[in-house]
Amino acid sequence: MPTLSDTRAHFRELSPAAAWREAERRAIVAGVVGFLLCASLSATGLLPNLAPSWLVLSGIPAFFLAYLALSLTYYHRCWCAGSFLIVSLFVLPFIINMLRIQAFPRSLLLRTAASGLVGYATLQAAHIKASRHTLAEYFTDLQQVDQHEFTFKSESSAIIFWMMLAVGASLVVLLLSHC
Repeated sequence: MPTLSDTRAHFRELSPAAAWREAERRAIVAGVVGFLLCASLSATGLLPNLAPSWLVLSGIPAFFLAYLALSLTYYHRCWCAGSFLIVSLFVLPFIINMLRIQAFPRSLLLRTAASGLVGYATLQAAHIKASRHTLAEYFTDLQQVDQHEFTFKSESSAIIFWMMLAVGASLVVLLLSHC
């Protein structure tokens, strides 16, 4: 099986654990794009009757989960169930924050985090089931993928990663301070 470090490897040829990690990496970018898109919509006033803070925060897990579901749907070639999962996971954070679920009536951050964690756990369980692995086999494979990836990372890529993470975190803090 090809690994993530093999740049010629196709996504569908990866092991289930390696595909999960690759889908996560790609979905992080989609979460950032979702945050920026929702912040832009809120800042321009295109959606004036919605509270800007919950719209902006809901964009992060909505886009992250939708892209993760899209990647896994592509990986498993299961478009019927995957399409339903993509749409439902995209709207889940918005609906939870709009309805102000009673479990966390005042905490926007807790509601958003809870919706993201529920969606993430649902996706991972569906991926494990679709991969026909036991939980132990999957997590052993995941551990091997992580060890292999961290063994072969160069110092320059680690420096670039931490720099981009710092820039991204700074942008998030800057945008949230203006909402």
